[in-house]
Amino acid sequence: MQKQPSGGHTDPLSDALSAMHMDSGVLGLFEFGAPWAVFHPSLKGVLCHIVAEGQCFCTATDGSAITLRKGDFIAFPHGDAHTLGAEPGKEGTPVSTLLNSIGHPLWRPQSQYPAPVHYRSGGGGERTIIIDLVSEFPDPQRNPLLRALPRIIHIPAERLKVLGWLDLFLEFIATKDSTPKSGYAAAISRLADLIFIQAVRVHLETDGHETRGILRGLLHPRISRALQVIHTSPDQNWTVASLAKEAGMSRTHFALEFFACVGETPIHYLTEWRMHLAVRRLASGMTVSVVSDQLGYASPISFARTFKRVVGLNPSSYRSE
Repeated sequence: MQKQPSGGHTDPLSDALSAMHMDSGVLGLFEFGAPWAVFHPSLKGVLCHIVAEGQCFCTATDGSAITLRKGDFIAFPHGDAHTLGAEPGKEGTPVSTLLNSIGHPLWRPQSQYPAPVHYRSGGGGERTIIIDLVSEFPDPQRNPLLRALPRIIHIPAERLKVLGWLDLFLEFIATKDSTPKSGYAAAISRLADLIFIQAVRVHLETDGHETRGILRGLLHPRISRALQVIHTSPDQNWTVASLAKEAGMSRTHFALEFFACVGETPIHYLTEWRMHLAVRRLASGMTVSVVSDQLGYASPISFARTFKRVVGLNPSSYRSE
């Protein structure tokens, strides 16, 4: 008999979002006076900007520009390069140059900053204050929710309602003391989780018709049921037939509709989700045998074979990295 998710009815989207935990991060406060422009190169992480005061323009590499006002939020889930500036289209100073001038290296995946970053510069014109959050998701290539997100998420202040949070942000990073702070890295990761998840929710509420991949499946009244049991009970011996039963659909109709929504077969998605969980659990120090059992594999050998095929590494090697 298959184990059912505990706790009664749950929200499949909440289940998926709760699995999105950012690991490392940096929180920065940048204050500029016009004229100014800063170039952010592409990175293997997620970069979010919140305008705390004033306004600016965000120019993508294709030349398109977005006006950002106080309280506006913009995120680059795939780390795309872009420029922020007092005017659109201006060539920006690399952000690494700004950081180096105050003794900070450019953020890299798995790097931890022990304290907030503060930078103040620019001309004597209109002042703009920008809060930056940079984080990474473990194993982003196999994070189905991250893969489904657009290149840019822009949410005006009135939608995200972040204005009430600005005082909390500013208080959190107000100190000019750059000495390491106990628990700072963990606090930044959780803060990044909170903001990014809220932004994704608002994005789905306003632009849900444009979603793709797992996001489209999570908004489907029937496919979402199958995704929910995959997420909450990955150890079960799911088949297309049993997942179709959970969705209340015929096997053939379910298989076709699942592929149309998610872009992959149910079993392929199940395997990818298991490997996504496996990477996180191995990285946390769990043994191969424990992870194998938790994800429903008949033996550590069969788990290791699947892991090597999908991830490209032996699980024991990944765990030791």
